[in-house]
Amino acid sequence: MIEMGETKKRLEAAVEEARDFFGIDPLYIINLVATLDQDKAAGIDAGDGYLCCYINFSMHYYQTNPQDIRRHMAHEIAHLMSNEILQVRNFMADEWKDNQHLAGGMLNDAIETLTSRLERLFLRERPGINHEQP
Repeated sequence: MIEMGETKKRLEAAVEEARDFFGIDPLYIINLVATLDQDKAAGIDAGDGYLCCYINFSMHYYQTNPQDIRRHMAHEIAHLMSNEILQVRNFMADEWKDNQHLAGGMLNDAIETLTSRLERLFLRERPGINHEQP
């Protein structure tokens, strides 16, 4: 298990690497927020904020699984590439946003598929950079 300070440093480095790779505007504020949630490693909340998002992450998860830091942070930053689509989704009727609704489920699946493809592109193009070794 690595220390909290070292984990946070690795997370920040991975976010900056992904930000650079995907060309995210340097004015975009990306806040890393540690949570006590041990069920979910990380998730992004771009909300309705302008040039601002929050990546909520489980400190415990990344202290015990540092090998996942780069891949997961690339995935969360890749979500910003489809943020405009997510903003359109936010204006949909609530019942359409749900995965139980055909359109909502299709849109959510499409966004996640795009994000996973971008994550794989990042890992393929940046294979030698490794921040996750203990």
